[in-house]
Amino acid sequence: MLDQELGAGETAISYTDQFLDAAVKKIDKQFGKGFAAANPTLVQGYVHACAINLSAFMQASLAMSASGLGDMLGDMDEEDGR
Repeated sequence: MLDQELGAGETAISYTDQFLDAAVKKIDKQFGKGFAAANPTLVQGYVHACAINLSAFMQASLAMSASGLGDMLGDMDEEDGR
């Protein structure tokens, strides 16, 4: 949805906002309310890890598509009746 409705810059900002919100929520849930605000380096690390994971996923997806693996996997799904 995001990629189709927003430009690349807005999509990147939206993902970053989601990562930041998730970081604060999860860190505060794990360590107590206000812990994320008191430990911005921990929040930064969480957001950074999310960005790296998203980048790796996108690169792998592009590589699969470019090499035809995506088509091969689609063919396998058709054989399985999916």
